[in-house]
Amino acid sequence: MITTRRRRTSLAVGAGAVAAALVLSGCEAQQQADRRASGREYANKMCQLSSDDTVIAVAIYGFIAQAEPRAGRFVYVPGTDSSPPPAGTQALQDKGPTYMYSTDPAQQAVVDGQLNAVGFYPTLLVAYHGLVRTDRLHPVVKLSGRYVSGPPRGQSIGVRAIAPQCDSTGAWRVTAPAGSAGAG
Repeated sequence: MITTRRRRTSLAVGAGAVAAALVLSGCEAQQQADRRASGREYANKMCQLSSDDTVIAVAIYGFIAQAEPRAGRFVYVPGTDSSPPPAGTQALQDKGPTYMYSTDPAQQAVVDGQLNAVGFYPTLLVAYHGLVRTDRLHPVVKLSGRYVSGPPRGQSIGVRAIAPQCDSTGAWRVTAPAGSAGAG
């Protein structure tokens, strides 16, 4: 009788421990889910509060990373409707030597001569075509380009819609399009 009582007590304690473990694991799973949701909410809030300048710079980084062949130098035409905003110009400068270009063919020839004097490298003219947001978490920046020096001279990159995504840290990133090497 004592043995049966110990066995019942032992089984009851064991069942209680299993039940407690299940409750605790369920609570832990819920806490993890809550932390993930809280982290996503924080990340989204950070992206919503970021400026258009941040989105434009990230889009230009992505556009440059997707360009084939890779360009090591950049030009832009200031004072036109296709001129990148200041944040875009800064993004170009962050990626490599950046020069102002002209709409006047005579002035273009001067810049082309200077570019070729320091090396026959691909130089990409980047044109900005605007930023549209369906909401604060879904921006689209439109950019195009044309190589003005180097082996791809004259090759164009049509208008691309670059849509940065808000990542889990609250930073904007450009994902690589399907079938490409990457957008860095």
